[in-house]
Amino acid sequence: MYKWIDWLSKNRQKVLIGLGVVAAVGVIAGIVTWKKGQDESNANDQLFTYAPVLSSKAPVPSATLQKIATDYPDTSAGEQAELLTASTLFDEGKYAEAQTQFSKFINDHPGSALVPQASVGIAASLEAGGQATEAINKYSELLTRYASSANIASPVKLTLGRLYEEQNKLDMALKNYDDLAKSMNQYDPFAAEARERQVMLLARHPELNKAAPTQSAPTIKMSAPQAPGATPTPAPGVLVSPKQSQ
Repeated sequence: MYKWIDWLSKNRQKVLIGLGVVAAVGVIAGIVTWKKGQDESNANDQLFTYAPVLSSKAPVPSATLQKIATDYPDTSAGEQAELLTASTLFDEGKYAEAQTQFSKFINDHPGSALVPQASVGIAASLEAGGQATEAINKYSELLTRYASSANIASPVKLTLGRLYEEQNKLDMALKNYDDLAKSMNQYDPFAAEARERQVMLLARHPELNKAAPTQSAPTIKMSAPQAPGATPTPAPGVLVSPKQSQ
């Protein structure tokens, strides 16, 4: 104990400096935490300012949302603002810019729960921009990736069916409608629409109905013609009595 006190007395300047550094780190950490919390609060305040406008589907300039995303990049509100920016660009008819923004969102937030929605946004931007083939490829990729997520797979299947129908690939369209129509969820609006499209498609193209395979009639084996007066040769599996053979 005395040795430790003696060491502390001789090295108190170093100890005080060390304690000062620890205190400073603690203060900085506290400021960072407070700043992050304050940023989150500020970002939420700004985003919520436009909540009534967004809910009424009135146009909010994409530049306004982009500013929130840029000013508060590490907040959940900033993340949502970035995705809303892409969505707003899409609504403004700026499909190429929307596609770029959706891709940027995925790169900036790869672990976000909103990545599937952003991925669908990319496919929708391709479709709206007139790139049907590229859109089909993207939708097909999403269908494979999110096959177990009904909220993604259902609208994607319906969209694929419609795009295939527009390209006159009717068998592929019917397959997507069929798959979606089998949904056990009676409240799934996409499945309901798929059933309607399926009925209309088959009404216009009855040749798409697959006829059930017909069963072939049983084959009857006929014995070869016999010469007059000859003993008849029985067909295979038919027993002949001794009297018949005489």
